[in-house]
Amino acid sequence: MLCQTHRQKTELGLAEYTETDVKQVLNEISRNSGTRFFKTFKMKRGRRYRDFLDYHWDGIKGSSCTYCTNLTIPERRFVRSKLREFEKIRANYKAVYRPLKAAMESKLQFARFVPRPRRVRNEDYVQPYEGLVAGITADGILCGLYFVTGAFYYG
Repeated sequence: MLCQTHRQKTELGLAEYTETDVKQVLNEISRNSGTRFFKTFKMKRGRRYRDFLDYHWDGIKGSSCTYCTNLTIPERRFVRSKLREFEKIRANYKAVYRPLKAAMESKLQFARFVPRPRRVRNEDYVQPYEGLVAGITADGILCGLYFVTGAFYYG
C-alpha cells in the first residue's frame, strides 16, 4: 500500500513519503503502531540502564554521543569492573551505534528509535523486546532491527 502511494507520488514528481502516509499504513497493519512510530518519547523515570539505546539515540550526532560524553562515574568508589563497563559502553557506541545511526539517517527516511510500550511487559511477547530502530526505504519498506536487551550484552 505504501509502495502504491509512493508510485503515485513519484508519477507526480514527489519522491518522499510523508509522515501521514507512513502513519496511516502502519496503523492499518497494527493498531496505533504508526502513531507510536512518530511519537516523541520522554526519558523514563526510575532506574536507568546506561547501555539502553533509547538514552543514547537522540544524543547521537555524527561521531559523537552526548549521553556517552556525560556518562560520568558517581562520587562513590567503584571497582575496576565498573570502570571497564563504562569504557565498554563508550567503545560499543562509538564502534556500532553511532555509525549505524549515521548510515540509517543517510539511507532511510524517518529513522528513529521506538521503545517498548510502558504497559507491555516482556512476558507479553514471544521473544524479549526492548525497542525498535527503523526507518522507511525509498521503496516503502520498513527496515530496521529490534533489541532484546539494552544495546550491549554483558552475559
